Amino acid sequence: MSYLYSLGTRPSHLWGLTLVLLSCHSAYANNTAVAYGDNVATAYADDHNHAHNHNTHNTNSSNTATAYATAHDGGYVVEQSTGLATSDEPVGVFMGRQTTANTAQSLASCPEHFYANTAPQLVGTKGQKLARKNYELCFDGFAVLYSGISRTPIYSAEYLTRERINQARSLARKDSFHEESRLPTNVRATLNDYRRSGYDRGHLSPNGDMANLSQQFDSFSLANIAPQNGTHNRGLWQEIERDTRNLTLKYGELYVVTGVVFQGRQIAQIGDGVLVPSHFFKAVYVSSINRAGVYYTPNNDSGKIEHISLAELSERTGINAMPSLSPQVQSSAFNLPPLSEHVDGVDKGGDTEGWPAILVLSVEFVMSLLK
Repeated sequence: MSYLYSLGTRPSHLWGLTLVLLSCHSAYANNTAVAYGDNVATAYADDHNHAHNHNTHNTNSSNTATAYATAHDGGYVVEQSTGLATSDEPVGVFMGRQTTANTAQSLASCPEHFYANTAPQLVGTKGQKLARKNYELCFDGFAVLYSGISRTPIYSAEYLTRERINQARSLARKDSFHEESRLPTNVRATLNDYRRSGYDRGHLSPNGDMANLSQQFDSFSLANIAPQNGTHNRGLWQEIERDTRNLTLKYGELYVVTGVVFQGRQIAQIGDGVLVPSHFFKAVYVSSINRAGVYYTPNNDSGKIEHISLAELSERTGINAMPSLSPQVQSSAFNLPPLSEHVDGVDKGGDTEGWPAILVLSVEFVMSLLK
């Protein structure tokens, strides 16, 4: 919790609140952190039933690693001795494309969400890891490539217009987080996975981009959600979402691909195996001026952000967000607008769950009184 450091110098009557917040912080840690050690691996069977008790994560052991079993499905094996990723490469442990009636139609069925009707491509060695298995989901206002092992989207794509954004502005936010019924239950993120996890349920295609109630409801599908640092979600990321909408209003239309990245040797998880991304990105293409760029930012409260090209994004992640664009456009980073200096209120795209949200609001209120 980013507020803890400032409470120690406050009047004595606030120490009770400090202790409550410390308890809250401790509860987060016990549910979200995974310690990666030298020789003991907690395996996930290929049917995705955990072999360990998911209610108690190992946060203090130096002898626990998280790995995935490959007995039947030939899944990608992560480095068991040190964690989920080899070096700083993105984690490539995705479950695999399913083409049964239980899932949505392929992304070819909803080409309107992609520039030149072409979905993002997974390229290179990193892309091959991501492409081993996944689920394609078409929604009214966006499209998702979903991972059955990270239990998050890999990316979500949308086509924004000035008319759509103006319609979205007239809609009040109606939280309706729900599990994605088109996904098999054994790979589906659940509401319980996020409950008291210490992370926001972060939209990839944000609620604030949705033009009607049907699109808005779809945006709250957990297939469009990933665990997001609360400060990041309600601060820097909210501004990125707002500036993306402002770009749409300025230029008339925008193609957007938003995604997550899993880098590093230690990947946290929440709930029953939902992985926490190390980074979020938002790639945008402004067709009227033929320019593209990417916001790339770590999933933490550091406030750091990079503006990179689509080519650089592809190199880092194995995701070619807009493969139909020319090499010249992909290799040149559009000078994306600077982020707002101040965030007024809470954007439609953010979410904080349960009693942690109440504590955050309580601290903000107390701090405002002491100023």
